[in-house]
Formats: sequence, structure tokens, C-alpha cells
Amino acid sequence: MKIRICTRDGCFYLLLIAFFATASLSQPEDTPRFGNGTDRLALISLKQHLTDGVSAALDSWNDSTHFCEWQGVTCSERHQRVTVLKIDGEALGGYLHPSIGNLTFLRYLKLFKTGLRGTVPREIGQLYRLRYLNLSRNSLEGEIPTDLTNCSSLRTLILNYNNLTGKLPVRLGQMSQLTQLWLAENRLEGGVPSFLGNLTNLVALQLSENGLGGGIPPELGRLRAVQIFQLDGNALSGPVPSSLSNLSAATEISLSVNNLTGDVMDSLGVNFPRLRWLALGMNQFTGSIHKALSNISSLMLFDVSSNSMSGPMPENLGSLQDLYFFNAGENFFGSGKSGDVDFLSSLTNVSGLSVLSIYSNNFGGSLPPSVANLSTQLTAFALGSNLISGKIPERIGNLISLTRLGLEENNLTGAIPSSLGELQNLEVLSFHDNKLSGPLPFSLGNLTSIFSLALSRNNLSGTIPASFRNLEKMQILNLQSNSLAGSIPSNVTGRMSQLITLNLYQNLLDGSFPAEVGSLRNLRELDVSDNRLSGEIPVELGNCLGLEYLSMSGNSLQGSIPPSLGFLKAMQTLDLSRNNLTGDIPLELGDLAILRSLNLSFNHLSGRVPTEGVFKNTSAVMISGNLKLCGGIPQMDLPTCSLNLKRSLSSRGIIIISVVCGVSFLASVLLGLLLYTYRRKKPAENPSSSTPNPLQEGHQRISYQELFEATDGFSATNLIGVGNSDSDTRKAEMYDCLTAVIAVGHACSVELPGQRMNMNDALSELHAIRKKIFLARETAKRFPQSM
Repeated sequence: MKIRICTRDGCFYLLLIAFFATASLSQPEDTPRFGNGTDRLALISLKQHLTDGVSAALDSWNDSTHFCEWQGVTCSERHQRVTVLKIDGEALGGYLHPSIGNLTFLRYLKLFKTGLRGTVPREIGQLYRLRYLNLSRNSLEGEIPTDLTNCSSLRTLILNYNNLTGKLPVRLGQMSQLTQLWLAENRLEGGVPSFLGNLTNLVALQLSENGLGGGIPPELGRLRAVQIFQLDGNALSGPVPSSLSNLSAATEISLSVNNLTGDVMDSLGVNFPRLRWLALGMNQFTGSIHKALSNISSLMLFDVSSNSMSGPMPENLGSLQDLYFFNAGENFFGSGKSGDVDFLSSLTNVSGLSVLSIYSNNFGGSLPPSVANLSTQLTAFALGSNLISGKIPERIGNLISLTRLGLEENNLTGAIPSSLGELQNLEVLSFHDNKLSGPLPFSLGNLTSIFSLALSRNNLSGTIPASFRNLEKMQILNLQSNSLAGSIPSNVTGRMSQLITLNLYQNLLDGSFPAEVGSLRNLRELDVSDNRLSGEIPVELGNCLGLEYLSMSGNSLQGSIPPSLGFLKAMQTLDLSRNNLTGDIPLELGDLAILRSLNLSFNHLSGRVPTEGVFKNTSAVMISGNLKLCGGIPQMDLPTCSLNLKRSLSSRGIIIISVVCGVSFLASVLLGLLLYTYRRKKPAENPSSSTPNPLQEGHQRISYQELFEATDGFSATNLIGVGNSDSDTRKAEMYDCLTAVIAVGHACSVELPGQRMNMNDALSELHAIRKKIFLARETAKRFPQSM
């Protein structure tokens, strides 16, 4: 048998293989336990900075498992190198460390909505194998690093919803393999760079909601593969380049919310067989909507709102069978003549139509009855602020999916159709500023989902239906400037617990204002002015702690202003003028710190005007037409109050003072009788003295029986200051009485006998006090106008 000996080269390779095999068997002990050490160390560093030291985050990233098994980590099978790092929606809140650049085998990096801060590290540019990068919905700032363009294999770049600034890197135009570029919702500036036209493989270009200015570069017309083209929400200006008509693969074109001009429909044309979304609203476009629009048969959304477009609406819009959103509001469409809205009949063929808005244009004529046959999937129907006349179609209640119906600010006449009660999904109903007449349909009480009802400035009559008690979700109820009569139903307003605005201004409502309104804790605006309401202002209004605007002027309200209104700390405007209110202006109104306007004029208020809070500002307070007011700050030029009115006395204190003064008077009389009897029985020290006795000269002898009969058995009704009147004069009497009696008592209790008032002088002083109060009361009774 021949033994074959290897050649020199063959032996060399065998020895080389044996060497590496031996080396692998004698591997040092300090080699990492789990695969590639570079990737493992990079991940550990990333965790430390991604989690910002929070140990609970990424808790699977520890030595107990292989790093390829850590959360969000995927490795290649052959080399155990990290190829995918994907963490979604976990609030890490840290930073992306430059060690990310050491994961050189990374192909897919997604850290979506993880709370990242700081900047995009330039070391990402070392990941030349990277194909997908998504750092969206974080708080990253700074500029997009130029090094990022070194990722020559990158197909998808998603950095939207961050705070990135600066201009787009010029070298971005060299990333020829890029298919998706998502940079929306940042703070990028400068213009839309023309070099983006070099990215001919782009399928999605999203630059919306930034600060980009200038014109749209014509070079973007080279992006023939683009499907999503979004430049909305910037400051772009000038006309739309006609080259964009080459974007024939587009399914979405959004240029809305810019300053673009020109005839956009002429520039774009209709060569978009796949277009589903065309958003051109909120620009300065002119021109009209062409009939050829119907050739874009796949169109689902069409928005040209808030421009300066004009002309008639095409009558073949019904050919757009997939249309679900149509908004041409805030333009100059229509002629103001009959037939303008006949095109609506063609849309009855569009079964999926959900939103139809042509508000704020020049459409005239009447609504065709076929409007009631529009799609039952219609949720929003807005025709307000036009010149539409005639009646509301009776069967409009067929549109059972409606949540918003707006016909406001037109010339509509006739009654409100009762079929509206069938729209049980309706949330907003706006018919204000028309010429509608007749009563409010009882069926409106079936709209249990409604939260805003605006029927103001019409010719509606009748009463507020009791069925409104079912509208418990109501937040805004505006019925102002109609001819509604009757009372405000207490069982209606009291159940609208979510009510924010209640406006019943300028109607014919009468009766008292329901106290149940006080249970509406969310109420911010209440206007019942210019009606025929009577009775008192309910104290319960003080429970509406969120109230900012309250107007009850122009009624026949009586009684006093409730001090509880001082609890309304959010109040900014309070108008109670042109009523029959009496009594004092409550001091508590001065506690309303943010009150900007207070109108109490033309009532019958009296007494001292407060001087605190809003009362310091003469331009904010209107009190004319109240002839009995006095005091206030000097700038109000009111007469000086004739009495030193003490407004801080409580009703309980007034009663106590009244009793004290009355009892003091009776005590003085009884004391006089006792002294008189005592002096008669005591022998005269000097019978020849001619000094007159004040008790004998000033007082007639009165028996107990006579005193008992004269005071009706010492009835409390004869006490000075006790009665039903709460006038300032009575309060001042009581205060002066108490002050004077206390002064006498103090003079009688001086420690030194020589300085102490004797009993005769005390009795005379008490008698004088009684006489002064008595004369003041009699003068007030006989000459009430002089007080």
C-alpha cells in the first residue's frame, strides 16, 4: 500500500487548522461567557443610559441569560451578533448613548415612544448595515446628524414627533436606497430641499408640521414612485408646481395649512388613478372645482376648505362612489341664487359619505327634499353661514347617524321638523340666526345624546318643552332672542347637571327664577336678561361656584341681592341692572377678586356703597339710578351717608343691641321710680333749701300698673330697634343706643367716688338717650323722604 505524503502547501493548511482548533480548546478564562463581548458590553452601556439608572426598566438585561435573549434583542444564528433592537412604548426616559455605534451588525433599530431625551448620536452613522431606523414619538432635540447619511443601506428613516431642529442634511439626497422618510412634527426649518428629488425610490415623504418655508421645488415631481406625499402644516408659499401632476402613483397628497396660492386644480390635474386622499385646505388657493374631479374614482377624502375658491359645485360628484369626507367650507362657492345646492341630490348615490361640509359660502336657493336621502352613515352635515332659504326638509330625521347638524346663519323659514327627534345620536344642533317660527318640538326631548343646542335669534314661540328634562348631557343651551313664553321649568334646568352655558336672553319668560339652577355646579355662563321674570334672586345661585358670567338684567326681580353671590369667586361679569331690587349692596361682592364688571344700575338699592374689591374701580361699577345710595369711594361722587352706618353688624347682633337698648330704657324708668319713692320716704336734710330736684321736676309719678299697661305687659314690640325693618337708620339707632348706654355704665363704675356719676345724673342721661332715639324714630316715620 502506498502512503501518500502531503505537499508543502497542504501540510501548512492542516497545521493551521490544528492550531486554531487547539486555541479554541485552550481559551482563556476571562473571555465573556456569552458570545460576542463587544455587543454585550454595548448593550449594557445602552441600558445604563436608556433607563437613566432606573433598575426596574429592562430588568431582563442581566447576566442570568444570554444577551441574545434579552427583551427586544435579536441576534444572528451563526455569529450571535445583535441584528435587531426593538423596544416599543416602554417609558425609559433616558438617552441614546454613542455605544449604539458598536452594534455594527444592527439592521433594525426601533426605540418608539420610549421617552428618549437628548440628541441623535452621530455614532449611528457607523451602522452601515442598518436598514430600518425608528426613533419616533420621543423628545429628541438638536439637528439630524450628517453622519447618519453614512448608513448607505438605510431604507426607512422615521424621526417624526420629536423636537429636532435645523435644516435637512444636504447629504440626505445621496441616500439613494431610501424608500421612507418620516420627519413630521418636529421643528425643522429652512426650505424643502430640491435634492429630495434625487430620492427616486421614495414611497413615503412626510415633512408635515414643521417650520419649512419657501416654495415647493419642482424637482419633487421626479418622485414618481411616491405614494404618501405630505407637506402640510408648514409655511410654504407660492403656486403648486405643475410637475406634481407626475406623482401618478400617489394615494395621498396633503398640502393643507400653508400659504400656497394659485389655481391648484389646474396645477395638479386629475392624473391620479390611485389617489384616495387630497387635502388642500387652509391655503390661499383660487379657481374652481373641475368636473373632471369625478375621474379620480378612488377618492375618499377631498378637502379644499378655508381658501378663496369660487364657482359652482360640479353636479357629478355622485360619481365618487368611495367618497366619505367632503369639505368645501369657507370659500366663495355658489352664486346666492336658486339651484346652488342642487348638486346635493347627486351625492345621495354615495352610500359611504360620512362628512359633508359646505358651510360659509355663497350658496343660495332651497334645500332639495332629496337631502333626506343622503347616506345613513352621514355623521356631520354643515351648511351654515350661506344664503339658503325655504324650509328644512321634513324627513331630515332619516339621517339617523348624524352627530352634528349645522344650518345656522341662513334664511330658513317655517317650523323645526319634529322628525329631528329621531336623531338620537345627535350631539350638536345649530339652527341659530334664521327665521324659523313656531314652537319647539316636544320630540327634541328624545335627543338624549345632545350636548349643544343653539336655536337663538329666530322667531320661535311657545314654551320650553317639559321633555327637555331628558337632555341630561346638555352643556350648552342657547335659546336667546326668540319669543318663548311661560316659566323656566325647574324640573328641566335642574336635571342638566353638566350644563356650562344657559342663555335665555331676550324672550318673554315669566315667573320666578328656579332655585334648582343652584345645583348646576358646572355652570359658567347664565343669561336670563330682558325677560319678565319676577320674585327674588335665589340664594342657591351661590352654589354655582364656577359661574363666570351672570346677567339677570331687564326683569322685575325683587328683594335684596343675596350675599351668597359673594361665594362665586370665579365671577367676572355680574349684571343685575334694570330690576326692582332693594336693600343694601352686600359687602360680600367686594370679595370677588376677579370681578371685572358689576352693573347694579336702575334698581332701588339703598345704604352705603362698599369700598373694597371691584368697588375701588369706578369704570367697572355701574350703580346709577339708585337714588338712596351713599358713601363709596370719593370718585363715585355719591352723597355722604348721614349716619355712621356700621355694616358689619350681624342680624343676631342687631337683635341683641335692640334688646339691650330697650331693657336699658325700662331699667332707667324703674330706677327713676325707685329713687323717687326713696326720696319721698327719706326726711329732707334741709327743708328750707330751694334747690330743685330733677327727678321731681322732670318725671311724672307712674305706678307699676300704669307702666305695665302702657308697655302692653312689657311687650318686646315696644323695644327700640326690634321690628321687621332692616334699614340702615334702624341699625344706626341700635348702635348709637348701645354706645351711649355703655358710656353711662362706664361713668357709673369709675373707681374714685369723686369722679363717679351719681344716680340722678345717670338717670337724666338715660332719659336723654331715650328721648333722642324716640325723636329720631318719629322723624323717620313722618318724613321718610328725608332719610
